[in-house]
Amino acid sequence: MFTIKEVYERIKAPLLTLVSSGSPEQSYAVLSHLHLLVMRAPYVFSSDYKHFYCQYNEPSYVKRLKLEMLTAVANESNSYKIVTELCEYAANVHIPIARESIRAVGKIALQQYDVNAIVDRLLQFLEMEKDYMTAEALVIKYLCPYSMFGLLNICITSIYEFFYAGACERSS
Repeated sequence: MFTIKEVYERIKAPLLTLVSSGSPEQSYAVLSHLHLLVMRAPYVFSSDYKHFYCQYNEPSYVKRLKLEMLTAVANESNSYKIVTELCEYAANVHIPIARESIRAVGKIALQQYDVNAIVDRLLQFLEMEKDYMTAEALVIKYLCPYSMFGLLNICITSIYEFFYAGACERSS
């Protein structure tokens, strides 16, 4: 008799192969099934997180599903690499995907994996000159201090400096 983990391990490789081959519609169908498995047992897929990286030519519905899966499989050993990849998506031309990627960074931060590095990444979003990035980063920064009291002063100082410096630059 097989355990659930053994069954997941046996079907994982064929499903991951199907995701990378074929049309976006086929990938989405397979990813939808994988999404259910990842949400149920993220530990099984945590070592295969690179299969959920988005590619430039993928449709936004596939990218959204992959972003959810990347957030789910994040753990202490892979969170920094996943956050690095998500930060690259934040520079995406497609604004909804960029927003989703910033939210995904925040969700990983709330799981408290490699918190200092993730907060540094969120601070970098504040420095960018795009309104949607600043807005999303501020929302995440508002939520993060409630679960990470030690970083509260850093967040408040950064937000104050961002707005104070921005106000001074705009007035001159």
